[in-house]
Amino acid sequence: MPSLRTTLLVDSTVCFVYGAVLTIAADSLSTLFTTNPISLPGYSLPEALKILGWSVLGVGLYVCVVGCAKPIRPIAVWLVIGIEIAWTVGSVLLLAWIGNTLSWIGIAFIISSAVAVFGFMILELIGLQSLYERQI
Repeated sequence: MPSLRTTLLVDSTVCFVYGAVLTIAADSLSTLFTTNPISLPGYSLPEALKILGWSVLGVGLYVCVVGCAKPIRPIAVWLVIGIEIAWTVGSVLLLAWIGNTLSWIGIAFIISSAVAVFGFMILELIGLQSLYERQI
């Protein structure tokens, strides 16, 4: 089982890559992800993907800082876990809201990202448990 620090640093790396892809390729991804043009409240899909990409880059930076801290603060990890819960729930809600306008690639992208985020959350919970056990 990877250490909490390793899990956080890999999580942050995945966030950096994912955020960069969303930000840089938003226009191309928007055409791949949908079967019909859609817009989210106030934003076109490419704009929403760019905003999401920048947000994921920010989360990646935060997770990297948490993972590099000595010692790792449990409260900071709980914030990461909270963000991951929000991402997973948000992915399910997004599929329910606009799933009928998504292509199979868009659906697969949302599901695979939610599964990856959920996996990191589980590993971070295990890492937190280990951290708490070492403090006893």
